[in-house]
Amino acid sequence: MRRLLVLIAVLAVLLAVADRVAVRLAESAVATRIKIAEQLSSSPAVSIGGFPFLTQAISGRYDNLSVTVTGLRRGSATITRLSVDLRGVRVPLSAIVHRAVSSIPVASATGTVQLSYADLDAAVASRGITVAYGGSPGTVTVTYRGTSRVGRVRVDGDAIAVDVSAAGAGGVTVGGPAAGLFDFTVSLPSLPFHIALQTVTADPAGVQIAAAAGAFTISTAG
Repeated sequence: MRRLLVLIAVLAVLLAVADRVAVRLAESAVATRIKIAEQLSSSPAVSIGGFPFLTQAISGRYDNLSVTVTGLRRGSATITRLSVDLRGVRVPLSAIVHRAVSSIPVASATGTVQLSYADLDAAVASRGITVAYGGSPGTVTVTYRGTSRVGRVRVDGDAIAVDVSAAGAGGVTVGGPAAGLFDFTVSLPSLPFHIALQTVTADPAGVQIAAAAGAFTISTAG
């Protein structure tokens, strides 16, 4: 009986090790293909959730696959961090084993686009303005030539916009031509995974934009 228990314990350890090795191989294969498909400068961080992994691999379906991209350049802005959760991802086990992942169907995706104030400042440097947290969620302080105004961040298609004209410092409306000096838009075109911007807020760490996508296929041809 003792030998049997030892054997079972050894097998359990071996299976656990094999599971972790397999998930690392899968994460590496998916990261490589995403890098090519999305034309990224470096491989993203990929994490496949759920345990055990091997049961997911056998079925070829992964319900919790997270991707993180940092320093992503889009338009005039550098996205500090893009975090995306892919749901209903299908990758055949044979494709992973032979490192021949040719396409990655995805049922849906949700994500967060994060812009630090330093990266936001760099995107609007040509305007001669700087940006900081406005003191309440969704607001930022815009400074131009030593004068500061509080504005609200909003989503405008594939861009984020800051409007100062409707919400000046201390709740005082800032109207007239001068208000336009503080307003600005930062375009974020062609985001990975077909995600579209939905809502935006601001906090002390930076601007956070929620994004999502419906069913799509990551094309990895070439």
